[in-house]
Amino acid sequence: LVGVISDPDRPICLIRAQGKTHILTVGERLPDGSEVTRITETHVLLSREGKTEILRLEEKALGGGRKGAPSLISENIRQDAPDHFTIDRRLVEEKIADFGSLLTEVGINPVFNEDGTSGIRLSYIAKESILNDIGLKRGDVIEGVNGEPITSLEQGFEIFQRFQTERNLTLTVRRRGETKELHYEIR
Repeated sequence: LVGVISDPDRPICLIRAQGKTHILTVGERLPDGSEVTRITETHVLLSREGKTEILRLEEKALGGGRKGAPSLISENIRQDAPDHFTIDRRLVEEKIADFGSLLTEVGINPVFNEDGTSGIRLSYIAKESILNDIGLKRGDVIEGVNGEPITSLEQGFEIFQRFQTERNLTLTVRRRGETKELHYEIR
């Protein structure tokens, strides 16, 4: 067990097996057929052929018990705090530059208020999408970027282009009625 992201809505574990790191959530399987049945902050339960196996995080992976230690989401994404992410620019160029491919991984709908467009709703996000890894969730409404409100669908699409050109981005997101900011550093 390499790492755990203990998000109550969608916990994720990173398991190194057969020379590769696999990013899994509950219900998904490793190449050997083992199914992830439970993910906690310190361990993961696997089920294979009717037997349960427990994988525990090593003390160094737990960050020595320190709160707020950076969490490695993938080789190219680090979560420095609950709403702060550092992303490798090469990953952004690879995943977001191919905008057509990105659009197959996400459903985007405009959100309207009495004044017009007030953001874009992420109605669907594929499991393998980079958007999952950078803290966005299905149902999120992106209302602004770097303090500027989104007033058109075109501006909503421009967010993804800005990941390629800017070093720091802050997205204003409405999630379950609450507004929060997600901060990104791209290097």
